[in-house]
Amino acid sequence: MTTSTTTAIRIDIISDIVCPWCWLGWRYLKAAIDQTAIPVEMRWRAYMLDTNVPKNGTDYKAYMAKKFGTAPDNRFAKMREHLEAAAPDAGIEFRFDGIPKRANTLAAHQLMHWAQEQNTQEQNTQGQNNANDMAEALFTAFFKDHLDINDQDVLLNLASEFGMDTDLIRTLYSKNADETVIMEDIAAVSRAGIRSVPSYIYQGKYLLQGAQPAKAHYDMIEKLSSDTNST
Repeated sequence: MTTSTTTAIRIDIISDIVCPWCWLGWRYLKAAIDQTAIPVEMRWRAYMLDTNVPKNGTDYKAYMAKKFGTAPDNRFAKMREHLEAAAPDAGIEFRFDGIPKRANTLAAHQLMHWAQEQNTQEQNTQGQNNANDMAEALFTAFFKDHLDINDQDVLLNLASEFGMDTDLIRTLYSKNADETVIMEDIAAVSRAGIRSVPSYIYQGKYLLQGAQPAKAHYDMIEKLSSDTNST
């Protein structure tokens, strides 16, 4: 029986905003967390699938064609088919055709970092942190609403929605604040052997990779909680 003294399970979520599997994987993880009474502490970690994308982004269709080719059966076409089939059950709407720009995600990761830092001071009544909500908003902005997540006004609007100080955020962006922190986190993730996302590190040592179904996360949480709280 789960009690208020149950030790929380720590999960590091390694993700990139332009990774569709990361959105799908987040929804699966969230579903698992919603199914268990075991407390969970999450930390979002930065990852950039391509650090060479120009800072203001680049044309999405041209970028994807260069990376995957233009054949009807190219690798992305096959991935897209799977993603679009899985999305409705996860409550996701991918709209790949209308994405105008392949974003450089450094600025988005900065905003995630600041949302997460704010959350260390303030927890909402459900215990879900601002970073969770910000990640959801950024995924939606990129994949569904086709907003330019390199546009500072777009990011400031998202910050405002979650009660963040937009004047402060604007100042932080003007100073390139925490860019080094983000890049160091990405380097640390790489040194840990992470080469793909989404990846989930449980309790600092147990790894789940890919958009694993909710049951995989649920079983991991339950097992680790049983092991932790029985000792």
